[in-house]
Amino acid sequence: QQILLEEQHKDAEYRKKLKGQQGALLKTISPPESRHERLSIQKMKSAKEIIQYIKCNQFQHTSIYASAIKKCSELKNLMQSKLSLSLAKILFRTMVQLSIKSIQ
Repeated sequence: QQILLEEQHKDAEYRKKLKGQQGALLKTISPPESRHERLSIQKMKSAKEIIQYIKCNQFQHTSIYASAIKKCSELKNLMQSKLSLSLAKILFRTMVQLSIKSIQ
């Protein structure tokens, strides 16, 4: 039970730290000069494309990097939800086929 409490405490501390970091990124005031780069990143369709863009350019403001991280995270979540949807469709088809076979 002590170990469980310690793990819960560590988890709570980690969440607080992560929330603070996210808040710091949101409070960053982006200069107008970086707007074009941030918009370019938001239009990109893959994390690989974003990483290549970041590697090829040296940016002065952290808002560009924050934008890249956010977009990569969004793409990852989108891919996971698409994968989950695909798996759900496959499972549904399989269940229907099994139901049909059991009726016959």
